Amino acid sequence: TQVLPSDGLNWVPCFASNVHGRDISFDCARLKVPLDYANPSVGRTTVAFIRYSSTVQPVKGDLLINPGGPGVSGVSLVLQGYASLQELLGDGYNLVGFDPRGINNSGLNLDCFSDISSPRHSRFEQYLPFDSNSLSSMAEHFQLTGAYGDFCSRKLSGDTRYANTVAVAQDMLRYVEKLAESRGEEPGQAMLNYYGISYGTVIGITFAALFPGRVGRFILDGVDDVDDWYFGPGVSALIQADDAVRSFFQSCFDARTKCPFYRNDASSADLGARFDALLDAIDRMPVIVSDPAVVDSPTVITSWEIRAAISQLIYSPISGFPRLAGLFAALESGDLSPIIKTEPTLLSPNRGTMPACGVPTATHSMADGRIVACNDMAGRYRLSNMSLWYDHVDKMSAGSKYIGSTVASYWAPLCRSLKVSPPPSQVFSGLNKTVTSNAILFLRNRIDPVTPSAERMSSFFPGSVVLTQDAVGHGIMASQSTCILGYLQEYLESNRLPPPNALCGVSVVPFGLVTGETG
Repeated sequence: TQVLPSDGLNWVPCFASNVHGRDISFDCARLKVPLDYANPSVGRTTVAFIRYSSTVQPVKGDLLINPGGPGVSGVSLVLQGYASLQELLGDGYNLVGFDPRGINNSGLNLDCFSDISSPRHSRFEQYLPFDSNSLSSMAEHFQLTGAYGDFCSRKLSGDTRYANTVAVAQDMLRYVEKLAESRGEEPGQAMLNYYGISYGTVIGITFAALFPGRVGRFILDGVDDVDDWYFGPGVSALIQADDAVRSFFQSCFDARTKCPFYRNDASSADLGARFDALLDAIDRMPVIVSDPAVVDSPTVITSWEIRAAISQLIYSPISGFPRLAGLFAALESGDLSPIIKTEPTLLSPNRGTMPACGVPTATHSMADGRIVACNDMAGRYRLSNMSLWYDHVDKMSAGSKYIGSTVASYWAPLCRSLKVSPPPSQVFSGLNKTVTSNAILFLRNRIDPVTPSAERMSSFFPGSVVLTQDAVGHGIMASQSTCILGYLQEYLESNRLPPPNALCGVSVVPFGLVTGETG
């Protein structure tokens, strides 16, 4: 189905299918929006939306959804994950996924390599490997990220500057105003109902700060520190990363023989000591894989690949902790061939897409997302020389001994030579105490390895509430809790918030252990 851009919300049926004898249908729209709302004369772009309509009538409204990134496709999430989303959020709202400008189906090309067939550029789709203990490796990484910025600055058009989070927040406001128009309602009073995950919470908090009187039902899940996002260095993301790894030690110890890494350890601390010793050993001497049945050429696995795998596997412990246990059991045996054979992308520097908060079906382009992140920083955290690069790695490594040096290569280094910055109207100036038209519901896990800032962000919005799931992982979909479902759906239905400091138990834990959900 062809979906043409329009000035209003012109919905077109799309992606019809039949699932287990049930007809499933969606509607799609492409909304024209100004590149710069403060200066509409510079041109327009388009934002793609997909709607899964509720079968319950009358519907309470549209609930916009963004799964994070930046670079994760909200269209893909709703298209492929509508059933999980409806189970989580209930069926009172139409579920509307969207791709922020520059991402996936929406306008503005942020892909520096779209016309290049060489596979070499695929390395920019994930973390770029480097050895923080090697001056030459640090220097090579510094130069490579500088070359990336220069290359992309030459390849991308001047319109790239309009791909940023402030503009996305303005696009969401435009959506709800156009939706109100289509229903004969007053656009100036339209409220945004929103569910944002991970970086999607940056979008949501930015919207709430800019348009506090337009906040409807607002759920922010797996909460980023917005000040750290816009101003750097990003170390707040690591506050609980090592706690997440230590929770793996405890989970493995509790599981005993159900955990492949367990070896009759006397305590979780003893198990953790073995884990740390293996990391120390591979820091000193990488491991080879040379079995022709497993690899197509002799392969060396360094501690960087192992730490990158750790950072991925602590996202979703229900599935990730058993895999992490298998990885370290193989590492301890001295033979990583079984891991590479069963999970060929896990130890590759270019592993493809990261999980989108427990919903692995969401398409993710990290390279496009980097441009958005760099635009948002607007030059306010720039690693312009080697000394600043060393300091940045030291800060991140201090934030997490397990994954800090790996995450250090994520955003900031690639921004340093990118000659792109947003117009003044799209530069976010920071958070202040803000009263919103409706109270925001913040969601967190007890331990979140990448977005642990719900309490701090809630403090900027009086009347908001933080609801905690007694679990480890990134976003509440990392586990399962009927308590969470009840509170969420009650909030969406009646705008009733959970009590302050509410804690919800979970019904599943890693390694298949049984837990009695409480709370």
